Amino acid sequence: MKILILAPQPFYLDCRISLALKTLLEALAAEGHQPTCMRYPQGKDLVIPGCQMMQVRKLPLPGFSWKKPFYSRTMAKMTDRLLQHEKFDFLIAFAGCVGLTRRLSKRYNIPYLLYLDHPIKNGTPDPSFVTTLKKWSVKRAITQSRGVLVSDDLLEDKVSQACPSAVVQRLPNVSLYDNTPKAEKTRKNTLAKPRGALTLMYLGDLSPQNGINLLIDTFSLACLEKEKLRLIILGTSTHDISSYKTRARKLGVAGKIKFVQTKPGSDLPVFLDQADILIFPATDASILPYEFATCLDSGRPVIATRISMHNRVLDDSTAMLVNPVDSDMAVAIQQLIRDSHLKAKLAAQAKVKVVEEYSRTTYHHRLRSFFQRVSQQLIGAN
Repeated sequence: MKILILAPQPFYLDCRISLALKTLLEALAAEGHQPTCMRYPQGKDLVIPGCQMMQVRKLPLPGFSWKKPFYSRTMAKMTDRLLQHEKFDFLIAFAGCVGLTRRLSKRYNIPYLLYLDHPIKNGTPDPSFVTTLKKWSVKRAITQSRGVLVSDDLLEDKVSQACPSAVVQRLPNVSLYDNTPKAEKTRKNTLAKPRGALTLMYLGDLSPQNGINLLIDTFSLACLEKEKLRLIILGTSTHDISSYKTRARKLGVAGKIKFVQTKPGSDLPVFLDQADILIFPATDASILPYEFATCLDSGRPVIATRISMHNRVLDDSTAMLVNPVDSDMAVAIQQLIRDSHLKAKLAAQAKVKVVEEYSRTTYHHRLRSFFQRVSQQLIGAN
């Protein structure tokens, strides 16, 4: 089938939505479809075999937000002109293009699909987005679509509740370990490691609800048992991290904690391979990072707080789930340090889970199933 994807965003960037779009385009092409992607300029040039990439003309001026209205109008004109000359079987709308897609769908009698993900707010996915699903206009857009692709189980549940008749399919956030980094990226992203030190690593947004204070407290307790530990806190934040550094200094572990403020994206495996244990200390978060599957696929054991977000995807066979208390988490760290068999067992089971739920094979299977259900619905409607 010929499918036109409307993605009003820069592409390609190493970020959540670009990774999701890239994976979708690759899967559509691999499944024998003919995807065409209409996107904003900026970002890296990316060639996806079997996919036609079209982009809005780039304004040669700095900044992005003030250029967005121009890009939006230009995309609408380009898409309208394209549909006058080419026939497509489906339109797929990413966030920011739903209204345009609905109008074009009606004008050219082409069924449309939606791809929903949590919008980024202050550098992190915004869980409040699910409340907008109760709005009449959003419900109408979902109801009039032929199906909805979503990024996680939270959205899957909420969309199904808001519109029970909708065809909804969650696509997994696939592991990035099948994209082998280049040697120069490996050298560039190598973190200096003291001899004999064991590395704990956190990956994600540095906002308070992700438990960074708890992580620092936990690390300080773990250091009382084993001196040669280091903690890598990897991620970006719009929040001031000076309070975290002050906390670490007061606890006497500032010299053992390194903040790496970067979003590794496709380079993530290079960073994960330098860790011994991965820790997810969230206390009040509800959305897993897009890279979570890659973390499970890293061959490193995971310690995670026993909260609903983690409980949805992990159990005691795939991770050490502990209460969000510093003493409990410190005990878990020491247990993994002492028990190499447990470390290997948890890491192996996590990789099995990735194969079953977060692999490209699973992604393709779910995408294929989605289009089969959508096609059956169209046949029934006709």
